[in-house]
Amino acid sequence: QYVLESVDVPFEVKDWQDLEEQQEERLQVFIQEDRKKGFDLSKAPLFRLSLIQCAADRCYLIWSQHHILTDGWCLSIILGDVFKAYESLRQGREVHFKVSRPYRDYIAWLQEQDLDKAKSFWKDSLASLEGPTKLSFKSIIEENKEKDYETYSIALSHEETEKIKRFAQDHELTLNTLLQGAVGIVLKAYTQQQDVVMGVTLSGRSMDLPGVEEMVGLFINTLPLKITSSPTEDTLTFLKTLQEQTQRLNEYAYSPLAQIQSWSGINQSLFDVIFVFENYPLDEEIYNVTSGFSIRGIQGVEKTEYPLTVTVAPGKQLHLSLSYQTEHFNEELIKRLSDHIKQVLRGMLHSSKESPESLSLLTSEE
Repeated sequence: QYVLESVDVPFEVKDWQDLEEQQEERLQVFIQEDRKKGFDLSKAPLFRLSLIQCAADRCYLIWSQHHILTDGWCLSIILGDVFKAYESLRQGREVHFKVSRPYRDYIAWLQEQDLDKAKSFWKDSLASLEGPTKLSFKSIIEENKEKDYETYSIALSHEETEKIKRFAQDHELTLNTLLQGAVGIVLKAYTQQQDVVMGVTLSGRSMDLPGVEEMVGLFINTLPLKITSSPTEDTLTFLKTLQEQTQRLNEYAYSPLAQIQSWSGINQSLFDVIFVFENYPLDEEIYNVTSGFSIRGIQGVEKTEYPLTVTVAPGKQLHLSLSYQTEHFNEELIKRLSDHIKQVLRGMLHSSKESPESLSLLTSEE
């Protein structure tokens, strides 16, 4: 960890008030150009801000940062401080922040963990693995020269979301397990592998470190989850086993991924697909601290190094986002993939006593 006492934050201010009709188009071009700049890891800070005034009472704020700085859990902590500072400055008061535990305490905790114990767990867990789980359609799609990365999102209806929640509750399963299971079954069908591996992103905050919930920094870790099923077990048994496996991963959330790949004996990336369940707390009260100030139309792009990232956001409606490298997928393939995940989810609800192998991916159209 390298900490500077002070740093100049790049803060760019632009005035687009005279570009009324072209603002939206100009904004998309600006965002693409900004993303292409990337970050140089040897130069602090690894974030920049751009404030674009589009009317007397309306601005766009673009906040670009390298993921090495923070994770999704930090968002409400940081924004809470931003709004408190804004309100204090507006009222001419001194700005006071609540002091949270320093990130260095987490680094110290990491260094105390038992890597030998982790090594034994991972070697055992991945022992039967024949090879990595690859998923790419590179050879059959045309290259997208305009964009290297895209996101396709869908929302399940309130009714469908309620059915899924009820099923999970009735069978003592988490929503995370249900969605993970559906993605795993689709992955097995696409790759035709008996055992598949996908990366699952854990919050990394379930350790015994008082005050960890209010710390700012990167705690997440993406670890390999081996998904296996037998033709003799039913879908419910498959899901319960999967839930137990995921809970065990939490005990070893401190394991470095590069080290796990080396312990597996495969010595390369074990997966092309990662799964993220965004269940971090978001305090909506933080958006109401300032008078006459509101935030609308929040959008975010989180680019990973993997060909496909499946993100699930729970709520009154389940949101499913598939972020993909256009080198490996196109929109048509991704739409079909998301339809297949939904189809398997429905199948799990209606045929929980059937084998996961027998659940159909095909939509009625197909």
